[in-house]
Parts: sequence; structure tokens; C-alpha cells
Amino acid sequence: MNLEPFYFELQSLIGVTNHMGGLEATTELAESCHITPDKHVLDVGCGIGATSCFIAKTYNCTVIGVDIREEMVTRSRERARKEGVQNIVEFQVADAQHLPFQDNLFDAVISESVTAFLDDKQRAVAEYMRVITLGGYVGLNETTWIQPPPPELTAYFSRIMGVTPETPQGWKTLMKKSALDDITATPCKITYIRQFANEIKMMGLKEVFKPWGRLLFLYIKSPVYRRVIKDLMRESLNIPRNVFDYFGYGLYVGKK
Repeated sequence: MNLEPFYFELQSLIGVTNHMGGLEATTELAESCHITPDKHVLDVGCGIGATSCFIAKTYNCTVIGVDIREEMVTRSRERARKEGVQNIVEFQVADAQHLPFQDNLFDAVISESVTAFLDDKQRAVAEYMRVITLGGYVGLNETTWIQPPPPELTAYFSRIMGVTPETPQGWKTLMKKSALDDITATPCKITYIRQFANEIKMMGLKEVFKPWGRLLFLYIKSPVYRRVIKDLMRESLNIPRNVFDYFGYGLYVGKK
């Protein structure tokens, strides 16, 4: 079974999105993009809205979150209402490679664990550049090869998630080709424990575990997803135990 088409669909159904580095990475990225109360921010690939709501609450700024999946946008709107930021955060369906916004509209564009999954990364980064104002920032938190990976690990990420991580230099090159300046690159290593702890800080313990209940429900009720979940678990056994020696994340920031 080709598992790639099911990966994001499964995430939408159980209501989970996460990014490497969790709250720690998001905070550092926001600070590097100089987000303050007077700023207008675009969160590309907002997922269930955690980053959008966090930035709005923390910096008291206006945020628009976009995601290509309607289910994610619905969950994001629910989160904004729950967290009381619906007056300064809005969400809509949009493709990162074809943003439905005018030029020079946002003070910052943030995207976390999204651009690496796109068919045309360069077009997406060019779109981020297009919609920010002069002096604005593009900030990416993206999957990154810390060192050259073994072929089986590259194949796993491509086969299961359709993701093609870049090296730090690769991400910098994408930003340079979109005419961004003052580019900074901060590659970061991660561990399972540190990642889990940062997700709890970002989402809360209840929100971290809630999708597991939905996953169990799908496993019990849906023969198709029972097979998908089994295949995903089987494939995960092929991941090298030292995966985080090769794979991490990076914070990449450039200015217009």
C-alpha cells in the first residue's frame, strides 16, 4: 500500500500537527522575526492552529493562518474560539505555493514543518517573500539533515510522508534565490524526550494525548485505516535507532 496519501489525511482526521522543536522553536522563530503587537503575521500551514493562537496571545498581534486542508482550518477556528483570540486570528484554506494575498501585506510570514513537504519549495518561499512588506521577515522552522543520512532513511521519509528535507545550506539557498537578505540559519538537534516535552508545553498534556484516542477509534471502526495504521507501525520499525544523529530541524530567517 502506498502510505503517502494517507499520512496527512490521517493527521487531519485525528486532529494532530506538530513541528520539530515545539514551543521552544516557535518562540525563537517569532522573536527572530521581530513580532510585536503592531505586526500582521501569516502562519503558512497552520494545522490545528497552535502556532497562530500562541503568537496572537503572546504578542497581541493579528494573525492569519492558512492550511490546504479544510479539516485543519475548522479545528483551528475551534481552537481560536477556545483560547479567546478569535478577534485577532482568522483562518482560511490556501495553498502555500499560491497564496491568495496581495503583495506587501504582512510584516512576517512563519511556516513550520510545511515547506519541506511541498512539490515546489522555491515557489513557496517566493510566495512568502512576495506577501511580506519591505523590511518584513520570512521565518521557517523546517526539517533538516544534520549530517548526510543513510539511503534507507531518505527513502523512508519520501515513501511515508513525501518529505524531502534539506541541509542548512539547501534552505539558505532557497531563501537567497527568493532575494531574501540577512539570512540566518540555526540547525538544531533533537531527542525524543525533548521533542515530547516541547509538544506538551505547546499544546498541553490533554491535547497531546487526545489524538491517540481518535486514532484508536479509527483503528477499531475502519478496516482501511486499521491497515494503514498497521503498515505505518511496521514501517516505523525500519527507522534507524540513531535517527536524530542525522535528522533535526533548523530555524531559517530572512529579511526583505
